[in-house]
Amino acid sequence: MKVTKQYTIEELNNLSVQVAKKKAIAQGIPRTPHPPQSEFTHPICSTTGCTNPKTVNDWHWTSGLPVYKDICIECHNKAVAGKHGLKNISQVVAKNAGFNSLNEMLDHRAKKEGFPGLTEKRNSTHSDRKHRKDYCENIDGRLKDFVCTTTIPMKNGKPWKGVLDTDHIDGNSANKDPSNYQTLCKVCHAWKTNKEKDYKSAGRKKIRQQQIEQKRLEMLKAKIFFSVS
Repeated sequence: MKVTKQYTIEELNNLSVQVAKKKAIAQGIPRTPHPPQSEFTHPICSTTGCTNPKTVNDWHWTSGLPVYKDICIECHNKAVAGKHGLKNISQVVAKNAGFNSLNEMLDHRAKKEGFPGLTEKRNSTHSDRKHRKDYCENIDGRLKDFVCTTTIPMKNGKPWKGVLDTDHIDGNSANKDPSNYQTLCKVCHAWKTNKEKDYKSAGRKKIRQQQIEQKRLEMLKAKIFFSVS
C-alpha cells in the first residue's frame, strides 16, 4: 500500500504555487489569507527602462506571499498586443470578440442593453450628464436679462444633446444635489458663467486647490523615487 507523504507548512511554503495548492488541499489545509498588496514592496519590472512594479500573478496557497510575473501589467499588455500586430490590449479584446475597435464592441453591448448607443449608456450613469434634459431650460428666462433663443438641432430624430450642458446652479461643481442642476445650451451656459462668475465660486476654488495639491504630491513622490533609485 502506497503511503502519501504528509507535508509540513514549511515544506509546502517551499513548493511551487500549483504543487503546494494541490498537496495542501489533499491534506485539508485551507488557503492562507494574503495581506493587502500595499503592504509589499514589489520588485521592479524586468523590462529595460521600465520602473513599474511586477504584476502579482497569484498568491501562494500556504505562505500567502505574492508570486510575480517577470514584467508589469503594462509591459505584458503591450507584448500581447504586439503579437497580434496591434497597439494596445483593448484592440486585442475587440478583435477576439469580432469587432474592429473597443468602442465598436462597447457600442454593440450598449444597444443590446437597450441604449441607443455607447454615448447614451455612459451619460446615463455620469454624475452630471444623467441630469441633462433635451432642451435649454433658459427658455423660461431664468437667467437675468437673457432668454434662450437657440434652436437645438435634431440628430437621428431626437434633439442633439451635444449642444446642451448640465450646469450647476450655484456654480459649485462639487454640489451634486439633483436640485442644483439645470440644462443650458452652450450659449446660455457661457453667458451664465461670465455673468455670475461661476469660476470664482467657493466650490471651484476648492476643486482647483485639490488638483494643485494632488499634482504637488505626485511631483514629490516622483522626486523621492528618482533620488533613491
